[in-house]
Amino acid sequence: MAAVVATNNQTDTTLIQQLSDADTVVVEILKGSLKIILVSMYFDKETPIEHDLSKIEAVLRHAKGTRILIATDSNATSTLWYDTLTNT
Repeated sequence: MAAVVATNNQTDTTLIQQLSDADTVVVEILKGSLKIILVSMYFDKETPIEHDLSKIEAVLRHAKGTRILIATDSNATSTLWYDTLTNT
């Protein structure tokens, strides 16, 4: 349910397997002295949010101050993005 697609052959991209699973993909991108961790996550609405939050905490511990970008499909509804409801 999650993916990171890297097509730039001028960067080194490494999958962080210990933090990745079917719903979470974590990769490290290196280009010269620039290092960034990219995360794609799918939050299953049937799974307690604490499960996904613990995955984010593990990624942040791994990153140790490295630049990081986290993109999620959180299945959240909110009037902030013009939905009719806001869920918890």
